[in-house]
Amino acid sequence: MTGQKYMMRYAAGNYWIICADADAPYIAPLMTNEAGCCIWNCLMEQGNVEKAAQELMQRYSVSYEQALSDAEAFVRCLEDRQMKEIVKAGM
Repeated sequence: MTGQKYMMRYAAGNYWIICADADAPYIAPLMTNEAGCCIWNCLMEQGNVEKAAQELMQRYSVSYEQALSDAEAFVRCLEDRQMKEIVKAGM
């Protein structure tokens, strides 16, 4: 990720991914849950979907296949929202 263009915030009982770059075109905040926050943190800290899946597997007692599917779905959601910097960090 370049700089801190996107940030995770917790408000109103949900996690929100927001664009913090005032010069960027508007991108609506993306609401997610605790699992999405976990994937986000893994993408930002460890840089890949497989490590995010491993974290989900351990934290939520799901199979690796399910965790990987969930992490990949989260990345596709980011792609759909034009959050390219985050997606590059995770791939």
